[in-house]
Amino acid sequence: MQGNGDRKGRLIEIAITILCSAIVSAATVAWTLSATLATFNEKIAVNNGRLTALESRDLTQIAQLSAQTQASSEILRRLERIEDKIDGR
Repeated sequence: MQGNGDRKGRLIEIAITILCSAIVSAATVAWTLSATLATFNEKIAVNNGRLTALESRDLTQIAQLSAQTQASSEILRRLERIEDKIDGR
């Protein structure tokens, strides 16, 4: 009977060892994934800041181009009026 109890105790010991190993592995994976996720979140925040800056710069350039287009249109209208006066229209 003593051998049977030793075998049962050994099986419980093995099961507990496997369970502890699985828990440690799961905790290690969770910690690693958490650190990786934090790094990705940091990079996303940096990239969002860069995109916002680029978008702001684009909007500024659009406004500048619009102003230049309006000025060019006005210059063309004036030139057409001058040309009309020269041609006597």
